[in-house]
Amino acid sequence: MLTIRKEQMEILRQAAEKEFYKTIFQELQTQKTTNLEECNRDDGISIIRQVSNRAQTYGFESKSEIRFFFHLISIYGMDFDVTGKQPEINEILTSPYKDGSEKILDLQTLLDIEGDW
Repeated sequence: MLTIRKEQMEILRQAAEKEFYKTIFQELQTQKTTNLEECNRDDGISIIRQVSNRAQTYGFESKSEIRFFFHLISIYGMDFDVTGKQPEINEILTSPYKDGSEKILDLQTLLDIEGDW
């Protein structure tokens, strides 16, 4: 029987997370709203990790929820949630009464966007 140790699982988790961040970075790097065009990969992944952590503060936990947050970034820019220029969006993001999936539904309705994240 094959046994996978906790340390091995953690290494696999970190590798999958880094691959996720790398994919997001590559997708956003081509979009002018993100200011990532000139970043090298390591710096870009670091930025994506930080923004992902920011998404988690709004209750976005799953990869699809975090991907949705990055979709909003591709539309409104890297700091759309901290500039105060999108008060309707910020109201939804900061609602303490809804989880990430409920916020996504509200944002999709507000912004009239569809898709699988």
